[in-house]
Amino acid sequence: MKCAHCTDIIPQGLTIELQENGVQKMFCCSACLAVYQTIRDNQLGDYYRQREQTAKPALAGEHDIWLDSLDSKSWVKQKIDGTYYTRLYLEGMHCTACAWLIEHYLNKHEAISQARVH
Repeated sequence: MKCAHCTDIIPQGLTIELQENGVQKMFCCSACLAVYQTIRDNQLGDYYRQREQTAKPALAGEHDIWLDSLDSKSWVKQKIDGTYYTRLYLEGMHCTACAWLIEHYLNKHEAISQARVH
């Protein structure tokens, strides 16, 4: 059986499940269940359709910054208009569906005026 979120094989004897609209969803770990619930609760279910249609490796690129300290002054910059911006490198992103999900999730927050993932 495969995980409803990441599609990895669920280890024998592991039972992490969720009933949704009369359908039993199985998960390989609590983290996948939590991410699945976050996607569902934020009405971002199109992630799964996007993932199936566009599953291909993301392009590697130049990385302007590494968050190797907790001092945000080194990685958060202020623009002339007073707004702030940052650039982050995210490891482990394997497909454009992940980029879509991160972008749409961040854009739902009122404190964020724009999020783009490349």
